Parts: sequence; structure tokens; C-alpha cells
Amino acid sequence: MRLARLILAIGALSFFSSAAATSNPSERISLRTIAERHGMTFREEREKSATLTGSNCSIACFLDKSSYVVNGVCVYGQGAAERSPRGLTIPLNDWKHILEPLISGRKVPGVHCICIDAGHGGKDSGAHSGALNLTEKSLNLDVAKRLGNLLQSNGFKVLLTRDGDRFVPLEKRSSIANCGKADLFISIHFNASESPTAQGIEIYIMPRQGTAATARLSSPLRAKDAIFCPNNEFDDCNLLLAHGIGEKLMRLKGVRDRGVRRGRFCVLESVHCPAVLVECGFITNQAEGALIAQSAHRQAIASAICDGVINYAAGATH
Repeated sequence: MRLARLILAIGALSFFSSAAATSNPSERISLRTIAERHGMTFREEREKSATLTGSNCSIACFLDKSSYVVNGVCVYGQGAAERSPRGLTIPLNDWKHILEPLISGRKVPGVHCICIDAGHGGKDSGAHSGALNLTEKSLNLDVAKRLGNLLQSNGFKVLLTRDGDRFVPLEKRSSIANCGKADLFISIHFNASESPTAQGIEIYIMPRQGTAATARLSSPLRAKDAIFCPNNEFDDCNLLLAHGIGEKLMRLKGVRDRGVRRGRFCVLESVHCPAVLVECGFITNQAEGALIAQSAHRQAIASAICDGVINYAAGATH
């Protein structure tokens, strides 16, 4: 037994090292070079920020920041921008796996069936705001149903992981999507924080194999990050879907952008199609919570997500 465990541990370590080596985290590329390769105009301000502008895409990058603003939506990467003789540089993998897909607008698989996951439910209430009497599980279901109706009216087939106040295990949620042959998976949530000032919308996708989460800044690389998950097959599509939804959500009145981030959520790992988890705002923030309590705002959230899906599907191969 001890020998078997040792062999397993050595194998995991070897696999982890291989995945990390494949990612080449130390390689960098200058933003000027990226602009040249994509035929974009380039402007740098005192080696502290840079802007790349193309026909369909604009990118802003800032010194010491590990995020990019792409068409007005913040997207978190794996490393901060640094100075070099050629100007600001970023990790090569951030170009390959974030900027390049968003600039090129790659073709995506066709979209016919969409699984909508209303987070929590039943004995699992999720977040709660006593001050505003808001419970996450009810809000999630409300937005999920609104989104489902909108998507159906636009010709999509819709699956719901739950249509009432009942508990559904996390692994069952992905199974519903897989068994139903869903082409997209969208998990709806609302956020909470001990800080009453925390606010804004976050959109999560799976980390690429061998990379750390960007759910929180400076997330450490863990052994299980080396494991390939079924959803990793759709890394670029996950990003394109999340960014497209983010573009629409950021147009809503009173909404703050907390960025597209990567988090190893159980509900995303085993889904066999592009998948996102949308945190639609903080119910623990007095102002944002009051906005979320309004049915018109929840309808606007559902409409924005629907519009993002429609735009994503418009780029599909047929």
C-alpha cells in the first residue's frame, strides 16, 4: 500500500512538473510586438500603461497589474506587466490564452441546448442578507428562470438543473448538462462578503491545466491544478463566452466590473461543454443589494446574459 501511494505521488509530481513546464511561465512578450502581429495601433504612456487598438478590439494594460481591460471588460491573467527595453511586457501565455483568442474571435462550436444552473437550493440557502431579507438560492432561481425564458424565445433548447427550491448535489448539476448534451453551461449565483463595501459582478471559468486560479490575487499553484478536467477541452471557448457575457453585463446601470476570473469550482470541472459561473452582484452591499431586490434589475441581468450568449453563438461553426 505504501509503495502504491509512493508511486502515485511520484507520478502526480511528475505530471505536475510536466504541466508546469509546458506552460513556460517565465516567457514574456512585449505589448508592442503583440500590436504589430495583430495589425493594431499601439500607444504607451511613460512605461506605465499601454493601449492596443484594432478594428474590433481594444486592450489596456497597466504596469504591475495582472489584468487586462479588453473592450471595457477586465480579464485576469497569470502575471503582472513589467518594464523592458522594448516597453511593457506580459507573460507569453497571457497572450496565447487570453489576448490572442479575444483579438482573433475564434470560431466556436454550435449552440443549440443550454443548461442553466440556479446555484444552491433546498437545505443549501447560499448567501443571505438580513438587512434586505435576500436569500441567494431564491435570487439564483429567479434569474435562471428569466434567462431560460429569454433563451427559449430566441430558439434555444433550455435545461434547468433545478426548477424549484430543492437541493441538487454539485456533481449532479454537471451530470444534468452532460446527459442532456448541453452545448453551454451557465451557473447563476449572487455574492456575499464580510466587507459591506464589496460590490460588482464576477464571471468565473475553469483555470487551464497546470495554472493557478485567479479567483483571488496571488493564488498559489497546487498539485491538483495539474489535473486535466473535462471542461479544460473548452478553455478558449470558456473565455470567449465569459467575456461576451461580461460585455453585456457591464452596460447595465449601477454595475461594477470585478472581472473575468478563473476558479476551480466543482460545478464547472466535469462539464463537457463551454461553461461559466456568473456572480451577479453582492447582496451584502446595501446599494447593490437594493438594486438586486428589484425584479427589473434581475430581468436586466438575465437579458444581458442572454444577449451575451446570442453573440457568442453567432460566432459558431455550422
